[in-house]
Amino acid sequence: MFKILIIDSSGEDAESLRGLLAEEGAQVVVRRDGTAARPLIDGHADGFTAVFMLWDVADPAFAETLALLRHRWPETPVVVMIEEFTYDLAGRAFGLGAKGVLQKP
Repeated sequence: MFKILIIDSSGEDAESLRGLLAEEGAQVVVRRDGTAARPLIDGHADGFTAVFMLWDVADPAFAETLALLRHRWPETPVVVMIEEFTYDLAGRAFGLGAKGVLQKP
């Protein structure tokens, strides 16, 4: 079984993604923002298989959370989801350590 962490302030979108991943056999944990995810990241020494993280410009902890993820679980791929894709945001996400960038549907 693989474990997925979703950090997304949109409850409806996070639940839709959780449902899709659970259908594939994943154990999925959802947190609403970087601040809420920090205790989970600190408390899981074994990490997750992958992390999907919404780039919420209103979340001041985004960069710190991504840096913490890269430090604690360097081998775990982090995919950043962007509400409105721009090359600038995508470049910044890759610069912060994201392994992939997607536009949210």
